[in-house]
Amino acid sequence: MHRLAIRPYLEIAGQPSHEDLVAIRDEGFTAVVNLRRPDEPDQPIDPSTEGSQVHALGMDYLSVPIGGEPLGESQVKAVCAFLDQHTGGKVLLHCKQGGRAAAIALIHLAQAEQWPEDEVIDRAAAIGVPLPPPLRAMIESYFAR
Repeated sequence: MHRLAIRPYLEIAGQPSHEDLVAIRDEGFTAVVNLRRPDEPDQPIDPSTEGSQVHALGMDYLSVPIGGEPLGESQVKAVCAFLDQHTGGKVLLHCKQGGRAAAIALIHLAQAEQWPEDEVIDRAAAIGVPLPPPLRAMIESYFAR
């Protein structure tokens, strides 16, 4: 699983395995957010099973299925509220390959740190978040609403 630290309390990643979940728990992570839909292909762990594994490891878990554009306001608010509740620990935010996780993480940072909406793309590049065109479009369309 490839991970990218966005802030000391927040990392984004692709799909973790059970072994990855054990490793992040051992590194001090306190919570996991899964953005994958239950019906997505290529899931070694479905969201329900992952939730059971995460809880058994003593971490908090949130599953918010996101399928891409457009990002739903209720979905974004649910994830952002969960992240706000866990800033004292470390949270892993993941999807299949990390793109949706990056979009939500950037929206969270933009709101929490009061970034001007027209600077989100530039600030993403500055902190090392790759922004392929679909991800860039997802973020821009969210803020355009």
